[in-house]
Amino acid sequence: SDVPYRAYMAENPSELQRAIADINRLQNLPIRYIDIIPKRDLSDYFYFSALWLIAILMIKTFIEVRKWQ
Repeated sequence: SDVPYRAYMAENPSELQRAIADINRLQNLPIRYIDIIPKRDLSDYFYFSALWLIAILMIKTFIEVRKWQ
């Protein structure tokens, strides 16, 4: 991390006010992060596959032959 640790010691109100102002300034800096975006959206293929698997299971359930007892 590029942010160094910093300890504040304030012995009077003006030092405390300076420390609080410094902390507020540091908190308002932008946060940098890397967002990884997939190269291709494959969700349509997976939804289509799931739909077909559900359809196969439903067809299997309807044509299943139950044994007479």
